[in-house]
Amino acid sequence: VFAAYYAQARRRPAEKAVYSFIFTVIFVALLATASIWALVAGLLGVFAYIATKMKRGGPAVVGLLSLLPSVLILLGRDLLAKLDNFSIMSSLNLPELAEQWDASFRMLLENLWVGVGIGSESFKSEIALYSDKIYTNSSNLILEIGCEAGVFALFTFILMIFARLFHRVAYRRHVAGSEVKLLCSFSSVAMCVLLAFGAVNYLWSDVHLNFLFWCVFGI
Repeated sequence: VFAAYYAQARRRPAEKAVYSFIFTVIFVALLATASIWALVAGLLGVFAYIATKMKRGGPAVVGLLSLLPSVLILLGRDLLAKLDNFSIMSSLNLPELAEQWDASFRMLLENLWVGVGIGSESFKSEIALYSDKIYTNSSNLILEIGCEAGVFALFTFILMIFARLFHRVAYRRHVAGSEVKLLCSFSSVAMCVLLAFGAVNYLWSDVHLNFLFWCVFGI
């Protein structure tokens, strides 16, 4: 997002060339992963960056963009199966995800207040009551927090994310240094992209993504 922005914003041809090269390398790397959802998350990051420049409502828009992809878990098996017919979405294996989300959602409703306990072992032993298949997580960050720790922890997490995004986007308007503004925008967009990517992946199950998430959150 930022490489593309600076590629068109810089006046010197050499700087344009450098940022264009960076953008090309990153974009090709995303394509090489064959992860359509990585590209979807990146596209949402573009809209999140635009939202950081809004005079009003920017933090709310960034927050909603971050959580919007998780609406997939509410679409139901039939609709997700139809979406899977599109070749661009087939790599996600939506029918399998739909079954996993359905079992996880039913488990959440049965353990709404305190969850089933933290960790993959607790999840795996409890999900066996709702599905014939073995799952170690729900493949959705928001749903996973609710399943493991309950609705109060989930509400606290969402509130914490919105609070951090609000402070970042609002702080951007009150600083004069371009470097600080860039850092505020970058961290907001990065958080949005990570949460969007977490709609079909449980980020914290991977130690590197877990570390990256909390590093970005702490900036």
